[in-house]
Amino acid sequence: MSFPSAAIRLICRSGCTNGVGRVGPDEEVRTVLESVGLGELAPRFAAEDVDATLLWSLEDGDLRDLGLTLGQRKKLLERLKAGRSAADRESGTALPEPEFRRITVLFSDLVGYTELTQRLDPDDMRGLLQRYHAAARDAARQHGGFIASVQGDGVVMLFGFPTAQTASAERAIGAAHAVLARLRGLQHRLASGETIDLEARVGIASGKAIVGFGPDYAGGEPQMVGPVINRAARLQATAPPGGVVVDEATRALAAAAFAFDALPEAALKGFGQKVPVALALPQGVPPGPPRSIDPAIPSAHEAERGRLAEAWRAARPPQPAMVLLSGEAGIGKSTLVAQFAAELRGAGAQVKRLSCMALSANVPLRPVIDLLDTLLGTAADSAVKVRFEQLERLFAWATPAERSAVAVLMGLGGVVPGGVTATQLDRRLLLSTLARFLMQSEAAALLVVVEDVHWADATTRELLAACADTACETPVMLLATSREAEDPVWRAESGPLQVPLSPVTEDAARRVLAHHLAGRDLPEAINEAIVTRSAGNPLMLEALARWAHDWTVAQPGQEFEVPDSIYESISARLDALPSGRKVTAALSVFDEPTEERVLAATLGMTAADLGPALAELARARIIERRGGSAAASVRFSHSLYREVAYERLVKSAREGLHRSAFAALTRSHADLARQRPGHLAWHAHEGGDHASAAPLAVAAGEQALQRSALMEATHFLRQAEMSIERMGEGEKTDPLRLRVLIAQSSISRARLGIASEEAGRLGREVLELAQKLRETRSELIALTGLYTHALVRAEYAAAGKWAGLLHAKAEQAQDRTFRMIGRRGMGVVALHTGALAEAALALQEALDSYDEAQHLPLAHSHGYDHAEISSAFLSYALWISGDPVGGLAASEFSVSHSRRIRHHHSLAQALIFRSMLLLVAGDWQQCLAAAQECAELGRRHDLGVMRSAGGFFVMGVQLLMREAPPAAAEYAALNQKLADFRRMNPYNYQQVIGIVLAQLYLRSGSPAEADAALQQSEAVQNRTRETFLEPELMRLRAQILRASGEEGAARDALAAALQVAEKMGARMLALRIACDMAEADPSAETLARLAAARRKLTSQDEGWDLMRCQALLPAVTPG
Repeated sequence: MSFPSAAIRLICRSGCTNGVGRVGPDEEVRTVLESVGLGELAPRFAAEDVDATLLWSLEDGDLRDLGLTLGQRKKLLERLKAGRSAADRESGTALPEPEFRRITVLFSDLVGYTELTQRLDPDDMRGLLQRYHAAARDAARQHGGFIASVQGDGVVMLFGFPTAQTASAERAIGAAHAVLARLRGLQHRLASGETIDLEARVGIASGKAIVGFGPDYAGGEPQMVGPVINRAARLQATAPPGGVVVDEATRALAAAAFAFDALPEAALKGFGQKVPVALALPQGVPPGPPRSIDPAIPSAHEAERGRLAEAWRAARPPQPAMVLLSGEAGIGKSTLVAQFAAELRGAGAQVKRLSCMALSANVPLRPVIDLLDTLLGTAADSAVKVRFEQLERLFAWATPAERSAVAVLMGLGGVVPGGVTATQLDRRLLLSTLARFLMQSEAAALLVVVEDVHWADATTRELLAACADTACETPVMLLATSREAEDPVWRAESGPLQVPLSPVTEDAARRVLAHHLAGRDLPEAINEAIVTRSAGNPLMLEALARWAHDWTVAQPGQEFEVPDSIYESISARLDALPSGRKVTAALSVFDEPTEERVLAATLGMTAADLGPALAELARARIIERRGGSAAASVRFSHSLYREVAYERLVKSAREGLHRSAFAALTRSHADLARQRPGHLAWHAHEGGDHASAAPLAVAAGEQALQRSALMEATHFLRQAEMSIERMGEGEKTDPLRLRVLIAQSSISRARLGIASEEAGRLGREVLELAQKLRETRSELIALTGLYTHALVRAEYAAAGKWAGLLHAKAEQAQDRTFRMIGRRGMGVVALHTGALAEAALALQEALDSYDEAQHLPLAHSHGYDHAEISSAFLSYALWISGDPVGGLAASEFSVSHSRRIRHHHSLAQALIFRSMLLLVAGDWQQCLAAAQECAELGRRHDLGVMRSAGGFFVMGVQLLMREAPPAAAEYAALNQKLADFRRMNPYNYQQVIGIVLAQLYLRSGSPAEADAALQQSEAVQNRTRETFLEPELMRLRAQILRASGEEGAARDALAAALQVAEKMGARMLALRIACDMAEADPSAETLARLAAARRKLTSQDEGWDLMRCQALLPAVTPG
């Protein structure tokens, strides 16, 4: 979309006349003022004899004396700061040291330059280059660019350095087209009279680079290091004459302001694969429809939304209600306004929307022109005559002169009846006409939204002031959003209602996060880390949610890029600090409140020397100071300041500050290595002191593991691994590596499952290294891990072998602890393979050997507690063998004990084993409660097996408890949960799955599906020889046969099932099978068999099986 430049110049200058006897405004002064929409003030500067030599030294007080408003001063000061680089070099002003910056790089080159140097003499060539360089300098000043390098015809312009700005990519494209436009308007005349047309190619790239002035700077160019610098140069080479080619990053950043034509992917020299590129068009992007908001997104600012609604209800003609909604970038201004506007539009109100952009200051009335373009149809879509006819309909209420003024503004003056031309444009008439247009409503009430008014040009601000003074016939509310809390958008006596947006509450943040995660279930530790790191900024929440889709582990300090709009806003504030930037850099390495004395020591300063810089930062509200002089501490007022300040540190500076921080902390707190080893480990690691970092990180990981903080432990252990790798192999590192491997083995068992490939690999590595170092205890730990790995993979022969080796090694070492564990292993293998009596004996012996004071630490090294797992398996052996009271008591103990010792994985494991036992026992209500708690623990602590198992059993039992059979969609959902469970645990306990599915399908009247589900479980049973529930599967097989009408086969199957149960000693299952027989044939023989089965039980409870037996044998006395 192009703009009628002649009309816009007249808007800026109309009514501005020079003082009598005075020379007109300095052209450079006028250019600078026009670049920020303040061209009408040029005569005022000339009247005070302010020329280009004084302009760049003006400060806020000078501009106040010249009569500029707060908004005008802020805009002009930002422009002056960006253009002072040349003056800084000459005056010796401190220039920014090298930093990592997010910048946009513009590289411009003259077309045919080499040929020109061959045919022109040096004087002519110098004159031509001077005009080209002047065009580049003008474009840089107009758009906030920094001329970083001029080499012949090559000009490098940076945006975002030395002062960060909003919309750097948009500014760069605007500057590129400004350079090309200026060159098109130039015809360089040589001394011979020959004229030469100048044309350039431009490449633009966006990304990170190290930019700044090093200690050896002597008035030359800044250091510029990074692929983005070279990429811009390579892009320039691909551009057509007079064209601007940009990379993918630049296109994404500027997509809201410029249109692009996609080009074929380009092979840039030195960049390997081809990359996407696009041609940036000089036309802007027409504004789209009002922003659509997902109705499902939670409102994060309910209180502020209520204040807007209150102001709307209070709006009464003839004066409009005025509201200024302010807040930092990303805080949710646009979302709140869009939600509010959607509500009003739905209630019948009319909404008009003006949208200001970073480049709005370069085009007076740009937001209004965008709105009118939307209503008239863009020039590309409509002929001029059609647009003018639409304008006449839109402004039918206006006078011919008023319509003419608007027509000229929109570039339609050539067809205005009566011969009115652009030179006859009356500025005051235009503004009053536009104000009336904005304030007129086709509905009963009107909302006028002005988004991002901090970017509005001076003429638009004058129009908004005129709107505030315009009488309205219907209720009207003027709502502006700004990053400036005191933006003077309306100069009404009472002033607008101020509605500042604060960071959202933790509850609101969690709701917003859940929406953006779109159903993804993250561990609670990651959710908490995201909410904390976002600091209540909704845009940060959205970005972190997207980033978290790639997280598998929540790592403290995990790399993440602050969204660009937030980065630019905060960087600009940091760049504006006269003396506090070194302090913010040092504070950023702490990532927490820090004592002032420690911060001073890190910087090599005294507390007194540090004081003025801290006072400056506190005044700027960048930091907060707390406590008295003896215990004074300092922290960033918002975590986003820390994120940006830390990102900007180059590696050498970052390492140096971390080393200084490590030294300052260890000197100040002698016990810190024991109390907070992770805190020191991070500083040592980031500072490159790996000999100190490795043991501290291992200790931090072990401490986190003892708290069941698995994700935190993983982070520190990875950090330890990196430091150990830097130290190399040897006597010093092998013991540390062994500690890391043992801890990682415990974590992998808890997070990924005992049967995971990683758990097995780590177990073998621990065993190998322990044998190398002759660390007997570590070897025993490794054998324990390998036994459990084989067990959970249903490799019972291997599990028995490892358990035997463990027991023998423990006997040899006279280690009672691991002898206990080896005995438990033998019992567990016996249980799974159907040797119930042997299992009960070994497991009871192992449980009796448990000493909590001595053995509780094993929970952290093994991933589960010995008493928990022994009693969980013992509960199965007792219940199945005919002691339901003892079995359920053992199950209850496994849960209560795990809850008391506060070991998350042990508790989750106890709960899932209890839920499966209760499911087999027919107590679905308690089974459901246990499964639900297990699933929640798995979700909260990233315990994958427990989360997936709990999820399957929760849904399966809920369906079993319901009278109505499952619908097709419910079966599909259950099968998805089953797939998740089997993906995490594909080896054992498939019989329990078969029990759930077979019962569900039988209740649905689908014996064929029940048969298929049972066959799958039987196949696993036959392959693994996990037979402790074999009689129950055989009983269900008989039910399927009966449901299929095969009564004889069903009777035979029950008889076979009873025989297997009696042989195994599975007395509880034998009782259940006998109940089935008695129900099918209540003969004296079957009832006698049932009574005999009950007498064989060790104990009797009031569970499903005994109640069923009692109903079948009412006259028989229990016993």
